[in-house]
Amino acid sequence: MRIHFYLLIMIITLLTSFCSGAPISETTSVRTPLSTDDLVLNPISSTVYDVVCTEGDTLIGEFRIVSDGDRFPGDQTKYDNWLLGGIDFLILDELNYGLWKQLEPISSHYERTNVVQLKWQFSVPSSGTWYLIYVNNTIYMKQIESSISHRGSTDLSLPMLMGLLGLIVVLALGVAQRTRKR
Repeated sequence: MRIHFYLLIMIITLLTSFCSGAPISETTSVRTPLSTDDLVLNPISSTVYDVVCTEGDTLIGEFRIVSDGDRFPGDQTKYDNWLLGGIDFLILDELNYGLWKQLEPISSHYERTNVVQLKWQFSVPSSGTWYLIYVNNTIYMKQIESSISHRGSTDLSLPMLMGLLGLIVVLALGVAQRTRKR
């Protein structure tokens, strides 16, 4: 009867420790797409994506402008020079994002200006919310195909340690139980 009790404790300990680590491994160790979509930037506008990261995570993405250069939705006139003006792409931390919203000078961690197409990768230097910003400074609408992924560092040491500790305790109790019966 006691052996069943010890086995039950071992199973509960292992499930608790490894299940508590499952969300960590799923969300941080694999490339989880945050966004893969078509984005429309109206004239003189911006779109912001916020991503919560930990130090050492990697943000990866790409985009390209694919629109036909309408000045507004339903515009029938086509403009030949719409692609001459690209967009700006920025990655900012929380402090600089607040300054950027207030039109104050900023220190961006990653910045590309006037680009039509871009593949980028950014290693996050500190934990917190990071902001990916697409800025259209032209008078033309921009349709953008974009993809953003977040790859994080894997730290399963705590769940693994708890699982091993639980296994050691159960085995020790099992050995102690057997020695008492003899």
